[in-house]
Amino acid sequence: MKLTPLDIQQQKFEVKWRGYDRQEVETFLEMVSEDVESLLKDCNKLRDELKKCESQMADFRENERAIQQTIMTTQKVSDDLKRNAQRESDLILSEAKVAAEKITNDARTHAEKIMGGSRLEIEKLRKEFNDLKNKKMECELALKSMLESHLRLLKTETERKE
Repeated sequence: MKLTPLDIQQQKFEVKWRGYDRQEVETFLEMVSEDVESLLKDCNKLRDELKKCESQMADFRENERAIQQTIMTTQKVSDDLKRNAQRESDLILSEAKVAAEKITNDARTHAEKIMGGSRLEIEKLRKEFNDLKNKKMECELALKSMLESHLRLLKTETERKE
C-alpha cells in the first residue's frame, strides 16, 4: 500500500501511558507529509519530463530516418544524372561523327562529279576538300573540348553535392 501525504497527515496514534509526546509526533508527521508530497511532485515532474524526452527522441529518430531516405534518394538522382550525361555525351559524339562523315562523303561526291573538268577545277576541289577536313577536325576538337568541359562540370557538380 502506497502512502500519500494525506494518509500521513490523517494518521492518529493511540495515547498510552508514558507514550511519545503527541505534539512532537504530529509535527514530525507533518514534516514527513510535506517531504513525501514534495517528492511525489518531483517524481511526477520527472515523469512528465521523461515523456517529453521520449517524444523528442521519437521525433529525432523519425527525422534521422527521413534524412537517410533523402540521402539515398539524392545518391540515386546523382547516379541517374551521371548516367544520363554519359548517354547524352555519347549521343552527341555519335551524331557529330555521322555529321562529319556526311560532310566528308558529300564533299567526295561533289569532287567526283566535278573531276571531269579542268585541272584548275580539280585543284580548287582538292583545296575545298582539305578545308572541309580541317573544319571536321576543328568541329571534332571543339566538340571534344565541349564534352570534356561538360564532364568536368558534372564531376564538379557531383563532388559539390557530395
